[in-house]
Amino acid sequence: MSVENFWHYAKIAKYDLASAEGQKILASGASAADILQAFQAVTSERKDELFDTLFKWLNVEPMKDVSEKLIAKLKEGQTGMFTDPKWIMDQVGRLSVNERAFEGALANLRNAGEFAAPIMIDVLRDPGKKAWHSQTRRGLVRLGRQVLNPLVAVLESKDHGTLITVMGILGEIGYDAASPYIARVYASKDNGMEEVKAAAARALTHLATDPQSKPADLFNDLAEKFYYMNAAIAPDPRYPDAHVWYWDETKGLMNKDVPPQIFSDIMSMRCSEYALKLDPSRADSVSLWLAANNKREAELPEGKTDATHEGPDAHFYNVALGTQYCNAVLSRALHDRSAPVALKVVKSLQEIVGQSNLFQGPANADDKQPIVSALQFPDRLVRFESAIAIGSAFPQQPFAGQELVVPTLAEAIGNTGKPNVVIVAPDVNAANAIKESLKDAVRADTGSDAQSATAAAGRLPSVDVLVVDSRGGKDTDAVLMSPRGKGVAKVVIVETKASPYVAAEMDNQLVNTLVAGAPGTAPDAAALTAAITKALGRAGSAAMDPKVSETYAQRAASLLEKLAISHGQVLDINAAAPALMRALEDPRVEIAKSSANVLAMINSKEAQAAIAAKALDEKTADDLKIATFKALAMSAKASGNQLDANTTDALQKAVETSANLPVKAAAAEAQGALNLPADRAKNLIINQSQVGK
Repeated sequence: MSVENFWHYAKIAKYDLASAEGQKILASGASAADILQAFQAVTSERKDELFDTLFKWLNVEPMKDVSEKLIAKLKEGQTGMFTDPKWIMDQVGRLSVNERAFEGALANLRNAGEFAAPIMIDVLRDPGKKAWHSQTRRGLVRLGRQVLNPLVAVLESKDHGTLITVMGILGEIGYDAASPYIARVYASKDNGMEEVKAAAARALTHLATDPQSKPADLFNDLAEKFYYMNAAIAPDPRYPDAHVWYWDETKGLMNKDVPPQIFSDIMSMRCSEYALKLDPSRADSVSLWLAANNKREAELPEGKTDATHEGPDAHFYNVALGTQYCNAVLSRALHDRSAPVALKVVKSLQEIVGQSNLFQGPANADDKQPIVSALQFPDRLVRFESAIAIGSAFPQQPFAGQELVVPTLAEAIGNTGKPNVVIVAPDVNAANAIKESLKDAVRADTGSDAQSATAAAGRLPSVDVLVVDSRGGKDTDAVLMSPRGKGVAKVVIVETKASPYVAAEMDNQLVNTLVAGAPGTAPDAAALTAAITKALGRAGSAAMDPKVSETYAQRAASLLEKLAISHGQVLDINAAAPALMRALEDPRVEIAKSSANVLAMINSKEAQAAIAAKALDEKTADDLKIATFKALAMSAKASGNQLDANTTDALQKAVETSANLPVKAAAAEAQGALNLPADRAKNLIINQSQVGK
C-alpha cells in the first residue's frame, strides 16, 4: 500500500505526487479497516495527527479531492472499528485496569456510542466477569445520554438483578426521559418485586419524578416530546442510520436500523403504545399514535424502508379508527403547519365521512371543525382535498365556515399550479413592474395600499403569497395585518438587514424578507421568485405540478355539478359563479367545458350570459363551441331564458349560418331549449325552403 509514500510526498509539499499515491490507495481494493490501520501506523511513527493533518490538506488545491475521499474512507474504517463487538469488549476490559486506562477506554467507548451498551450490559449480567462490574457500571453512567436509547429498552427484562442495576444507572445518568420506563416497572403488579420496586423508587427520586406518577401519563408526555423531536433520546448524528433497540431475554440488546428522519416518529409511536397498554382508555394516546404514524410515512425518505414496521399503512389505521381520531390528527397537523400529515389524514377522511360523522370531535378555537379550518391552510392540496371531503359528504345542516367550501372548490378549478401572489408597493407603477418581472413564475395582481390589496386579492382565485415593498411605504403593517394578509405567507421587501421585518422573520414562519437596497431599486426577479418559493415552503405549501392542478380542477368541477343538482344541502353553489366564468377562458379546454357545465346549473342571468358569450365567440374552437352550446341548453332547461335580445339574435344567426354541422346542431339545441318566440324560430324553416326558388 502507498500510505507511506502518500504521507511523505504530502509532507514535503510534492502534492501532485502525493495525490497520485492517494489515488492508488483508493483504487487498491483494500478494506476501510485496513486503510485506517495503515494510516494509523504511519502517523503514529511520525507522531502526526491523522485527521487534523488531512483536514489541513483539504485547503491545498492539488490535494483537496484525494484528501476528501481518504477522510471518508478512514471515517468508514473508524465506524467499522467502533461497532466491532471484539474491539468494544477490549475497551470494556480496559476500564478495570487503572484510572488512566479507564479514561482512555471511555474515550474510545464514546466513539462507539450506543453500540457500547449491549456489550457492557452483557458484562454486567455475566457472573464470570464480576471483577469488571463496578467499572463497567461507572462507564455506562459516564457515557450518559449516549446510551439512554438502548438502556431504557433493557427495562423490558424480567430479570430482577438486571432491572435493579440498569434503573440505578439511569437514575445516576439523570435524564427524565427514562422516568416512564422506570415508573412502569414500579407500577408492576408482579409478585416478589419489592426489591425491584424499591430500586425503581430510588431511581425516580433521582430523576425528580414522583414514584406515584401514572406511567401512562409519563409515556404520553414522552411521546409528545418525541413527536416534536425534543426528547433527550435522539439518534447519534455520527452514524448514517438511527437505531431502535429491543430486548431479548436470551440474546440481550438487539437493534434495527432506521432512517434518522423517522426515528422520533417511531419512538413516539412506541411510547404511545406503552401508554395504551397501561391505560387502554386514553384517546389522546390513540390520536398521537395515529399522528406519529402518518408523520413517519410522510417523512420516510424516498427509497428507504422502515425495518420496524410490518402490516398495513397509516391510511388503514386512519379509516379503521374513524373520524374522531382523524380530526384530532388533522387539528395537530394544522397547528404544526405540517402539510404532508394534514394531506394524508384529509385523504383518509374522504373515505369515511358522511352527513352523520363529518364533524365528530371537538371544534378548534375558532369554533370550526379541523376539516373546515383546513380550508384556510397555506397548502393548496390540503385546502382542495378538505373542500372535496366536505362537499362529498353533502352536509344537510349549517356549520361554521360553510361559506369557505364552494369558493375553495372554485379556487381548485382556476388553479394552474402557479402561486397566486398579491404585490403591494407604495407606487402602483412599481408594483406593476414587479408583476411584469414575475409573469412567468406566478399569477399576480397589484395594489398600493391595504384597500387596493384587498381588491387585488378578490380578483385572484386565492392568495398564496403577499409581496409587500416596505421601502418608503407607510401602510406596510396595515397590509400585512389585513384580513387577506394574516394567514398567508408574506415576502417583505426591505432596504437593509436592519429592518424590523428581518428580526420578525426569526419568530414568524409566515414572514420572509428580501433585501433589495434603496427605495426605487427594483428587486431582482430571480431573487424574488426564490423568496416566494421559500415563503411557500416555510408556510407549509408545496409547489403544484400543472397536471396535478388539472386533475384537481376536474374533480372540483365534477363535485360542484353534483352539489348543484342535489337538493337540501347547505352549500351555496352560486359562490363559485365568478370563478367559473373566469374559467371559461381557461386554455385547458376540458376545464372550460366542465366550468360551463357547472355554470349551467346556476340560476343566474350572468352565468347564462357568460356561457352564451363563450359559445358565440368567433375565437372559440369548435369542440368548445359545441360543449358551451350544450351547456347553454342545460341552463335554459333548468332556469329558463335569461338572455337579452342581442344575444338571442346572435344565437339565431349561429343556428342559421354555422358551417360546421355539429356546431350548428348544438346551437339549434340551445335555441330550442331557450323556447324562442315562433316568429324568430320560423326563420329556420323559411331560410331552408326550396319553394319558389
